[in-house]
Amino acid sequence: MSGLNGKITVVTGGTSGIGLAITQRFVKEGAYVFITGRRQSELDKAEALLGDNVTAVSGDATSTADLDRLFQTVLQEKGKLDVLVANSGRIEPEEFGKITEDNFDKTFNLNARATLFTAQKALPLMRDGGSIVLVGSIAGYKGINGYTTYSATKAAVRSYARTWTQEFKDRGIRINTLSPGPIDTPIMDGQADAKEGADAIRARSRRLFRSPAWDNPRKWRPPPTSWPPRRAASWRASTSPSMAVWARSRSDADSLEGPHMSNSVIGLSIDCADAAKLAHFWADVLGRQVNSQPTAEFAAIDANDSTQGPRLAFHQVPEAKTVKNRLHLDLISSDFASETNRLLSLGATRVNDVEQGRARWATFLDPEGNEFDLVAA
Repeated sequence: MSGLNGKITVVTGGTSGIGLAITQRFVKEGAYVFITGRRQSELDKAEALLGDNVTAVSGDATSTADLDRLFQTVLQEKGKLDVLVANSGRIEPEEFGKITEDNFDKTFNLNARATLFTAQKALPLMRDGGSIVLVGSIAGYKGINGYTTYSATKAAVRSYARTWTQEFKDRGIRINTLSPGPIDTPIMDGQADAKEGADAIRARSRRLFRSPAWDNPRKWRPPPTSWPPRRAASWRASTSPSMAVWARSRSDADSLEGPHMSNSVIGLSIDCADAAKLAHFWADVLGRQVNSQPTAEFAAIDANDSTQGPRLAFHQVPEAKTVKNRLHLDLISSDFASETNRLLSLGATRVNDVEQGRARWATFLDPEGNEFDLVAA
């Protein structure tokens, strides 16, 4: 059963794009969702598409009066809130030197100010142990021509998550930032005056966010539709993750953000049935050491000066015996055959071995059945 089953959720900007896709996923997993939007016609279309377990509330996220009305509706109909997804946002590209006060004010008003007050007004309804998902962007990390104001607002959103995590830790409220790369949604069309301009933006996105991983045909893909963020949002909003904080979610994986970003993640928490056993397996795979006194309930692998990567914390939870693939790792090796033999000797199980042109990879299972891939460099 999904960790979202029966959860009361608010998704702002839930009538199109990422917000609509997240709402579809949440409803599918059993959540009751309140969606917001400024255009009643779009709200009506979304309600018709989504069916039961959805309430559409018309309103502008930049209006504190509208936010009050939204959360008053949630209080009257459901009495509490489990999950908030602050998704409303806008993009109006303009090169530095040509930015107008109107551009700056509108962008910061919706992307930064409205996000803060949406979360703040949700707090009185938010149960202890609830979840707030902030929709950020890779633009908050990577400099992109023409996106000065938009990028700055998404950097602010990232900062909100880090600060609020400290302020709400006593209540157990998890704050996560979802930071996708380019997503092919109506907001991409809205950045241009005509279809040709929107197509040019899509093409530029492919060039701009190209990484070495794109040279592997298994990894390459054009700007995706909304499915990666909606899956990531579902996982971070649910009660399943034992991870309290993930400051940035690479929801579109490595092909858009590039492997050079991975050192921003400082810790990963992994649910399992036997923490010590799984920690020892991954310590051997990664060439690192398990912390002293590991137990079946908890074990950890810390990075040090000679090893790269985040700290891995393993927690024993009963449902891990049936729930798999909460984490999918890719390992890259310059000696594919030798590394394959080493993984097998450590207790991994090989599921497949694929060659496609010059690319080669194999899928393995760790001792608890979690999939991971070995990719030939």
